[in-house]
Amino acid sequence: MITLSFDTSLVACSAAVVDTGAQPCVLASSYCEPGKGHAEILLGMIGEVMSEANIGFENIEQQAVTIGPGSFTGVRVALSAARGFRIAHDIPICGLSTMQAIAANTSKLDAKYRPCPVAIIIDARRNQAYGQVFDAALEPLCAPSVIDVGDIEGWLEPWEAGPLILMGSGAGLAGASAGDRLAMTEHANPDAACCAQIIKNITPGETPPDQLYLRMPDAKPQVIGQAGL
Repeated sequence: MITLSFDTSLVACSAAVVDTGAQPCVLASSYCEPGKGHAEILLGMIGEVMSEANIGFENIEQQAVTIGPGSFTGVRVALSAARGFRIAHDIPICGLSTMQAIAANTSKLDAKYRPCPVAIIIDARRNQAYGQVFDAALEPLCAPSVIDVGDIEGWLEPWEAGPLILMGSGAGLAGASAGDRLAMTEHANPDAACCAQIIKNITPGETPPDQLYLRMPDAKPQVIGQAGL
């Protein structure tokens, strides 16, 4: 199954062409951390990886895109691109959460860490974090949720029986004292090239996936007073 995978949910921007068959492999990939300006970068990046893999849209059997949580603008950039490709080329879309995509980065870790569950903690600002825990096979052990920073210790407690890897931009928000934890400060952003193992277990829906925001946006609509009318 030839899959075009891409992400713009956080500070990074990545795209990859992957074969998500019985032995998933990456045919071409690109990754950068621009911080902003994802909309200007993504389409060129997708073109580059497709050219490197020597394929056209007619060869792509499905798309995989991160649906959030993360930057509200970033999430919309990738989903808009995926929906456009679906309309133009009739390519179905698999949606995976930002937490799933970061959990897939365990493929970059030393093999001795891979049997461990992984807790993804993303700094959501406003003294909150997005979190989800996965087992060693990257199957979710809980639903994605918004956690107050002061409650992270209690949220992690059910998985403190053995070694636990903490990943994501908020990994440092949890203390290192309880349990046998390893907080990974690197690999904190999704990388489309790492997602093949997760993508192969996701079936595209008949309609495009919705955004996974988990909370309302920070920006508030401006209220215009009577005097300004």
